[in-house]
Amino acid sequence: MKYALFLLILICSAMSYAADDVDPNIAKQLIYLDNDQVVEFNKMLRGLNRDINKVTTKAARRNNQLPPRDIKRRMRKQVKSLYKKLDKTARGFLRDGQWDAYLAFKEAHYEDAKKSAFNQQW
Repeated sequence: MKYALFLLILICSAMSYAADDVDPNIAKQLIYLDNDQVVEFNKMLRGLNRDINKVTTKAARRNNQLPPRDIKRRMRKQVKSLYKKLDKTARGFLRDGQWDAYLAFKEAHYEDAKKSAFNQQW
């Protein structure tokens, strides 16, 4: 029953992904983390959000020095590398059955971050 619900929600989130309207909080709940995994996952997310804030702050400071196109390209590359680093960290404590839900969460988080924090720079 738990996996049927998971698949139903994953399919719904995949359909709403086409509209770029997936909520990262809902996608996070689909991963079904254990108690020790919750601690590691939250620590990982705090680090990611902190690093994204550093990237946007640095880009805002450089906004006067570089053309806007260069800033956007630089930010995309830096954020993409942050998400690759996130994948490496998540592989350490997520089980195989949780990986697909994690990827759905990662996409939702990326789209949400792109809409909110990077709206001005991207």
